[in-house]
Amino acid sequence: ETAVDGAHHDNVQAKFGTTSLYCDGTNDEITIADNIDYSMASDQPFTWEWWMYVNGTPANNTHCAGQGTDTRSTMAWWSRFNNGGTITVATCNGTTQRNVTCTTNLSNAWHHIAYIHLSGKSYLCIDGSSEGTPSSHTDVVQNVAYPFTFGGGNNSASHVAAWFEGMRLSRTARYDPINGFT
Repeated sequence: ETAVDGAHHDNVQAKFGTTSLYCDGTNDEITIADNIDYSMASDQPFTWEWWMYVNGTPANNTHCAGQGTDTRSTMAWWSRFNNGGTITVATCNGTTQRNVTCTTNLSNAWHHIAYIHLSGKSYLCIDGSSEGTPSSHTDVVQNVAYPFTFGGGNNSASHVAAWFEGMRLSRTARYDPINGFT
């Protein structure tokens, strides 16, 4: 991982241990080099997850994390904030975005975000509970030649002020999105 423009370990907020990765909302990002493993086959189970403490309430369309640009043909993964501190998380197959929006305001507290694909549906779980309407599909998540970023993403003019921990992408559904988890 690479810290960009001031992203750093910070001890103001920490979920586990004594520090977390902090992005101040002004061009800071944490980037992870591109890897073919970020693409997913048709109906491949997966979990994209991280812990996050958002500093304040982000503006509408503030990007949180993702891989690719803001054009569907070069977008694979993305997450962005909506009005009121909710988040939308999505994947893209090159032409179609498959997204789910939560109902929880994520401002000023630690939250576990897990985007889980299992048996033809993608779920967005906040703190172990599925929120929003699951997206029914068996699409691939396309391979794009861009780094994975946290703190900003596919819109370089839009960055979130937040602390991050435990960022992980797995080729398995690590949790049960239907019955909840802790």
